[in-house]
Amino acid sequence: MAKKTNRLWITLEHKFKRVDGTTGSERMTSVKNKKNTTEKIRIKKFSKVERKHVEFVETK
Repeated sequence: MAKKTNRLWITLEHKFKRVDGTTGSERMTSVKNKKNTTEKIRIKKFSKVERKHVEFVETK
């Protein structure tokens, strides 16, 4: 039987606007402890598309 854990895989998303006016989004995954962190997390990470540090927000 598998061990029960408090860690969850979550998806982080960053929405941006391109130069031509269209919108896009970039996603990445991370792990969070659902017992200690119950609210949505916001993390500054490096965006490969925009080539700078931006804020990623947890999605459902």
